Formats: sequence, C-alpha cells, structure tokens
Amino acid sequence: MKHLLWPASFRRIGLPLFRPVDGHDVITLVKTLRSVLALNTCSILHILTKKGKGCAFAENDEEKGHGVAPLM
Repeated sequence: MKHLLWPASFRRIGLPLFRPVDGHDVITLVKTLRSVLALNTCSILHILTKKGKGCAFAENDEEKGHGVAPLM
C-alpha cells in the first residue's frame, strides 16, 4: 500500500516525479536525465539498478560481489 501513496505525496508538494527508469539502459537514462534537467527545478527521479550488473562474480554472489572489506 505504501508504494501506492508516495508518488501522490511528491505531487502534492509540487515535485515532478519521474517513474522508475532502468539504470542499466544508458540511452533511456540519459534522455530522462535531460528531461529532468530541462525542467530546471527540484524533481524526483526513481532509477532501478541490479546490484553487480555487468560483473559476473558480483551477479552470481550479491553478498561477496559488493561492499567493503573489514578494516582488520
């Protein structure tokens, strides 16, 4: 239910909301970013990405393929 309410919250305060864009589709992402920039105002842009996309070992093991090693 929450996911249905938050877009209306941004619209209610006057912020343009750009629906989810595939963050791995560079051409569409750039076009969308240009549209957002052309508005010259605060906006909300929802970008979806897959952790480790394009890196085989990270795609196969999300926990090992991403993050920071312990300091000690």
